[in-house]
Amino acid sequence: MNGDTVNLSLFPLFSELGDAEKKRIESVTRVLAFSKRQVVLAKDSNCQGLWILSSGQLQGIDYTADGREAGLYFVRPGHFFGELSLIDGKPHPEHIIATTTSKAILIPYQICEDLFKHYPTILKAIAATLARKMRLLTQQRTLLTLTNPVQKVASQILSLVSSNQPVELIHQVPTHQELAIMMNLSRETVTRSFSVLQSHQVLRKQTGNSLLILDQETLEAIATGTQQL
Repeated sequence: MNGDTVNLSLFPLFSELGDAEKKRIESVTRVLAFSKRQVVLAKDSNCQGLWILSSGQLQGIDYTADGREAGLYFVRPGHFFGELSLIDGKPHPEHIIATTTSKAILIPYQICEDLFKHYPTILKAIAATLARKMRLLTQQRTLLTLTNPVQKVASQILSLVSSNQPVELIHQVPTHQELAIMMNLSRETVTRSFSVLQSHQVLRKQTGNSLLILDQETLEAIATGTQQL
């Protein structure tokens, strides 16, 4: 615990709670800081409660039989994680690591159980998010069947888009290595694919780790295989 204060009002999940109830939960909620590549949740660890990322970025990963990293999903600020173990009571199914300096809050397990009993809409919201995550994992599995690396990269970039705006600035874009383990590609192949997309004015790398999509229509066409570069 690092002394940071918790403000549950920042998270829509707790919007129906009264001020007194929020303060009660905030008083027992932990704030934890993680350095880059630090393990936030280890595979097969027991459920501690509900985690919510307040800053930074996390990645769910597992390892293949031959020891290679396999990327599963990303966790962005405001999103909660560890909810599967919270629902079924079983150990966590994969590792979650920090891809950058990050902070997360942890609401204890017993508090979560009480919330589920008295505020079923919170449990419903968590279940809905879990369902969306399962759909994204299904899309990710389909992406792995693609043979064209540029198409893979285009599909992966679109999965990071948070709105339907025609021009989208994506913040905190994962590194090429982090994307590579999501797509079962080498880092060099991901870098070459990005270069192809940039040379055709489909996207542009911005200052820091942001990415500007210049031509979303073309990017979507590449992702679906209807257009090739």
